[in-house]
Amino acid sequence: ADAVQIFTAAVKGPLLVMKQAWNAPPNTVHPFVRPSEWGVPGNVIAVNRFSLRPDEALVITLVPSGANYLGVQLTDPWSRSVDCWTHTSSLSDHQAVANADGSITYIVSATDPGYHNWLDTGGLRDGLILVRWELFAQPLAANGADTLVRAARVVPLAELAAALPPGTRTM
Repeated sequence: ADAVQIFTAAVKGPLLVMKQAWNAPPNTVHPFVRPSEWGVPGNVIAVNRFSLRPDEALVITLVPSGANYLGVQLTDPWSRSVDCWTHTSSLSDHQAVANADGSITYIVSATDPGYHNWLDTGGLRDGLILVRWELFAQPLAANGADTLVRAARVVPLAELAAALPPGTRTM
């Protein structure tokens, strides 16, 4: 009976997340605290979709908020990872370069913009963004997931420099 309950939760949870991701507007990031029945209570995830033209970038600024791990990954629309051997399609907070205030700004685009924290779509115009905040030093408040995304917006690549925080490192 326990195994059936665990298996059911393991199937229902991700299916619900995928449905929400495809029903939400693209190029947004909406984190939520994982329910305890998913086996990892208190951790936070966001599964949203991106939809970009070749001359656009999605600029996302996330706040680690005391999580021991923050990771962002891009996948195709069926949740298959972008080829990580030839494309940097995922970065953890340990690989990314933080902003002066401790937040991290990621740049999602098919074209290398010349800045750190670029997530390569591997040529995909449409796909999924998976974000995980794991192992918080202190439990989040009831609305704590709402404070983890500072901004997410699409900008033309030609205007990217103006959309990035001051001091963003180039490659």
